[in-house]
Amino acid sequence: CENMIPTFADPKGFIVQENYIERFFLLNDQFHGEYLRYYPDKNVLNHSFYCFGKLHGDCISYHRDGTMSAKIFYKHGKKNGFFESFYSSGSLCKKEFYLDGQKEGWSYSYYPNHLLKSKIFYRNSKIEGVGVLFDSDGSEIGAKGLSNNEPKSTELKYSAADIDTGGTLVTSSDTPRNAPCPCGSGKKYKRCHGAS
Repeated sequence: CENMIPTFADPKGFIVQENYIERFFLLNDQFHGEYLRYYPDKNVLNHSFYCFGKLHGDCISYHRDGTMSAKIFYKHGKKNGFFESFYSSGSLCKKEFYLDGQKEGWSYSYYPNHLLKSKIFYRNSKIEGVGVLFDSDGSEIGAKGLSNNEPKSTELKYSAADIDTGGTLVTSSDTPRNAPCPCGSGKKYKRCHGAS
């Protein structure tokens, strides 16, 4: 931003807090601009951006060894877009979609061996319908959820083969046109698999 003079906690722009080092800019006593937090060994722990005290932009966290542990995009302090977290090996641990701070659509969790651990559908950060849980060998071991305020009309039935091969998801009744598409694309059903 033009004509803004950043202020730091000390003249060098670093503070040490609980053995972590932070570097940031303040504007009117609020975080503004790039924010970095380091492990005591000076490897980056978190790299994010703020706009007038609210997270805004990419927020990336790292494991101590420097591999990425999580990534999410913020818009005016709310999560927006895909959230992904990773094991220190680099394999995907979790992937879910947010819209205006609310978890929407499919949330996937994975075992360190890359096999699916769970697949659960969310609307407004609440479980909707039935999600499926898998054991570490990929076998289906149970179902989870069904919100109390929603009818079973959006219950989804699928198998591990459907998930891993991109097979077609079968709904027990019509998915509402304005609901997130069950495929997990983040699009409305009417603009994705519901388009005729």
